[in-house]
Amino acid sequence: MPTTSFTPEEIQEFKRLLGKVAEEGYWFPDEETTRAFHKVASMWAPEIVIVRNGSKGREILLAVYDGGMKEFHGAWHIPGGYNMWPESDIQTTCSRVARREIGADVLYVRTLDSYKWQDGEHPYGHPLSLFVMCEPTEEIVETEKIRFFPVRELPLGLLGPHRRFIERLL
Repeated sequence: MPTTSFTPEEIQEFKRLLGKVAEEGYWFPDEETTRAFHKVASMWAPEIVIVRNGSKGREILLAVYDGGMKEFHGAWHIPGGYNMWPESDIQTTCSRVARREIGADVLYVRTLDSYKWQDGEHPYGHPLSLFVMCEPTEEIVETEKIRFFPVRELPLGLLGPHRRFIERLL
């Protein structure tokens, strides 16, 4: 097992700070701290896969990213987001993420695939994407930033790992 060069005092301080993170809702105080944490710890994130049969065959729901990661701003992606530690199951996380990303709730059906982001692909480090099939429980309203695309006509600017998932499995 690898050892660290932390002093006993540093170990105690690290444990104290992790305890404080837990007490304050399991999130970090700023973007820089969030990014630093993600460099050493992989968090999982459901990527909400919603498909339907359209006039041009199978279609997948994509959204334009407008969240906190400036590197992805304006890119098309499969709607997704991180699990928040207090969430007890994948359905809870999928519902929260879907309401935020597409304005509708979903029902988790099954996990289709997983992908651990590689060096340089993700600004936060190496998250684990879980591509999860979901069914909407209410109507999804399409807009300029939330649309169904034929799987054979994906938009430019689609995040690479998402494009590869669609091309491989759908």
